Amino acid sequence: MYLSFFYSQQKTRPFTKFVEIELERDELYKAFTELDEPEEISKKWIVFAEDCSKHLASINSLASMAFERLSEAYSVDEEEDESVLPLHRLLYGSIANQMLSLTQFQLKLGVLIYIYSQVRNRGVFSYAPKDYQYYYYIQAKETLDDILYRIMEKKLPEPAEEGFIPTPTVNDMMNIIFPLLKLEQRKRLIPILKQIPDHDKNPLIIKKIGDYDRLQGITLMSNIIEIMENSAIDFWWKDPISTLSILDHALEHFNLVVELWKEQPGELTALSSRIEQEYIPIVYGSRFITQSQHFTSLAESALESFDIDYASKYYDQAMKKLEEAKEYLLKSNNRLANQLYETIKNQEQEVQIICTLTKLSNLFSLIMNDLVIENEEKAIELCENINQLIKQLETFIPVPYLYGISVSYAAAASALVKVVEQDVSYLNIIDSFMSQFSFPLNSMKEAISNINLNLILINDNNPRLSYSFLIEIEENLKYLKKAVEMLPKFLNEKVLQQKKISAILYYVRSYIAENKVYIYADNNIVLDLILRARAHYFAKKAEQQIADTDEKDLLNLIKKRILETKSTGIVTETNLLSLGLQTAYSKTVRDVIEQILLFYDQIEKPPEFILESVKNQFESMTEFQELLNLMELDNKELLALRQEITLKGNEINWAFVERRESFIPATKKMFKTIESVLLGELAADMKKRDAAINYYTTAKKNLYEISDILSKVARYIEDNKELPSLIYTLALFTQENLNAIRDRRKRNEVPYKEIVGILDYLILNL
Repeated sequence: MYLSFFYSQQKTRPFTKFVEIELERDELYKAFTELDEPEEISKKWIVFAEDCSKHLASINSLASMAFERLSEAYSVDEEEDESVLPLHRLLYGSIANQMLSLTQFQLKLGVLIYIYSQVRNRGVFSYAPKDYQYYYYIQAKETLDDILYRIMEKKLPEPAEEGFIPTPTVNDMMNIIFPLLKLEQRKRLIPILKQIPDHDKNPLIIKKIGDYDRLQGITLMSNIIEIMENSAIDFWWKDPISTLSILDHALEHFNLVVELWKEQPGELTALSSRIEQEYIPIVYGSRFITQSQHFTSLAESALESFDIDYASKYYDQAMKKLEEAKEYLLKSNNRLANQLYETIKNQEQEVQIICTLTKLSNLFSLIMNDLVIENEEKAIELCENINQLIKQLETFIPVPYLYGISVSYAAAASALVKVVEQDVSYLNIIDSFMSQFSFPLNSMKEAISNINLNLILINDNNPRLSYSFLIEIEENLKYLKKAVEMLPKFLNEKVLQQKKISAILYYVRSYIAENKVYIYADNNIVLDLILRARAHYFAKKAEQQIADTDEKDLLNLIKKRILETKSTGIVTETNLLSLGLQTAYSKTVRDVIEQILLFYDQIEKPPEFILESVKNQFESMTEFQELLNLMELDNKELLALRQEITLKGNEINWAFVERRESFIPATKKMFKTIESVLLGELAADMKKRDAAINYYTTAKKNLYEISDILSKVARYIEDNKELPSLIYTLALFTQENLNAIRDRRKRNEVPYKEIVGILDYLILNL
């Protein structure tokens, strides 16, 4: 099932799709500078939520394929023999740990699919679609059920040795699942409770019915949001709109239970009041915090597009939402409310500083316009507004780089007033005005030049050390980028410096994403691929920033990074697809072949329909063939790129890649050979001589070609040196049976075990 779903959704290679969903999110945020109507914005977001559900479901399918193969390997060899899946052991550690990590990862995916399917169905900004999409909601439920089955049926092993991060245990997973199970149990009781006579007058039953809504509200605002936030740390992104949807959902349930309990006497009234006083204010406060985060993201997107006007409006909205959040949180005496309030106090200062600086930048643009048309009086008047904004900034603790910009604005306003009083030409006034920004610009240039890009590397032996170093550089670059963005837009050098800083920032983020592979994907090949796709995405973003500038050295460095991240992504994707291929082979191809052979062995005369039926069965195995096609595409591109890369400190094995280049077409031909031999035998038994000759001719041709292909890479198959000669012998066998069919002689018995064994070998060594 999971393979069929994967192919119905995956129109592009997984690595490419992961990059595309990142770009889609970028475009969505950029659209907010063009869309004004809430309904328009909502429609866009609903489409995006559905795309996210689809994308997450595809990731889940990949994880299922990988888990199935690992589970199969573990059941065959519980002693962890290193000859089983050696490449995956080398890169991801013990198979037991890989199974546990993938299962916990799928738990997160199941919750995220649920979240986005709910966002899609419930809508955003008070607008909801008319139709409902249940498919992905069901996918989420099935994912959680599958994982619960693995746990209850003891399909998960005990963790083996530890890697860079602790391996998740069954208890860790149960901590996530248990609250959801508890909720499901309460929900199933409600229809039964409502059938009890006078249930609406019985306080005990009313409490049990309302308790479901109370627990649902708490689970949504705590467990579900926590999973969302944890996912944003390792592979997803911070998504305030989805968080807002979860909080709205929680609020609905809290309101329902309050409405149900508040008119009841005694304990229920007290419980209702507690929800109103403790939980509901937290939900409202959290809603405003997420809206503030959303507007901040929009402002940052606008700044990157050099649209400081929109950025200023969005930062203003962000500040208003934080103020509203504080008002609500003060109404609750809950410890969580106090923690959120303190968090806001720390956050709002920086937002307020940037918000004020965007206003200053816009004011200075207006002043420049007035100076150009020689309206000095109006320019002086606007300087008073600047002084008021500067006074606001003086009340805050200085933020790196941004403080220097505010000082320059104050100096420029003061200089303007002095120069105007000296009665000099307006060109001199403008020169004096603009010269105040020379110092911050030069300081920023120096700060950029001090960044040694040769030190932007990943320490394979101590990835936590390099991760901390990269995060520190990213933090400095973020403030440096903000400072440049806050400069007046009429400064010619602003655009170039902003592009250069942005390019370096994305370049560093590309390494951060790859560094996360060690920290979050030590035992998880699917997460590894996602993070490598993100590393490639950031490298491409870096190129976009700098492409139209004269920064050739930086551009060449970024282009090299693009090739590296693409190559490591392709290698990882191919390794993942090989797991999927082996799963598809064992679960479908091998099973079908064995069933056909068993059926053929049990009948004396094949029925008329059997030839067409077998043909259709082989044609229907598109999943297996599509995986082979994807692997072939990956391998060809990898050889074309030919980058000297490493994965977790391991150099790429080009001999293995070159062997795979031969094994893939050999596998395709071997698959066709088995089909042709089976159909040839059936056709011969059914006296369809011409058809039998055609099928056997195809089988013979394929076997000779496979023998020739593998003979050229004999040095890469030291473990099976006799393979080319065995295939050649089988080619001679098909020639003999072909002659027997032509001469109407008795055919030799087909050595199916040897023929299928060759396909087994090729599949397991791709």
